[in-house]
Amino acid sequence: MLGTGDGSFVAEFVETSQSTGGARQVVHWTTARMAQDATHWHPVVTATFEVLEGELTVEVDCRVHLLTAGGVVVVAPGSRHRFQVERWARWRQTNAPALRHELLFRADVDRSRRCGCRGRWWP
Repeated sequence: MLGTGDGSFVAEFVETSQSTGGARQVVHWTTARMAQDATHWHPVVTATFEVLEGELTVEVDCRVHLLTAGGVVVVAPGSRHRFQVERWARWRQTNAPALRHELLFRADVDRSRRCGCRGRWWP
């Protein structure tokens, strides 16, 4: 489990690329208010976001999806996307194939800790 220490940002690796032989990675995210500045994309990864609690806004190719508990959005490879949490949310993110994303997520959390971003991935 990774986090900022104050509970505002937690990533729990339910399945890792190593445990699935690279087939997928499953992360449960818990975060207070946060937003990504810019959209990004993955050339070969399909990312599925399923909200467990709270509300998550996911923008995919300029289309905005407001997800509440039980809501799901699938982001196809090459689709530009970003997400935002207004108050608080817990969601499951499944990446397939995994491509060892846990290394990227660890770097994101380390950066958040260093800059004191409290749940954001940028200063």
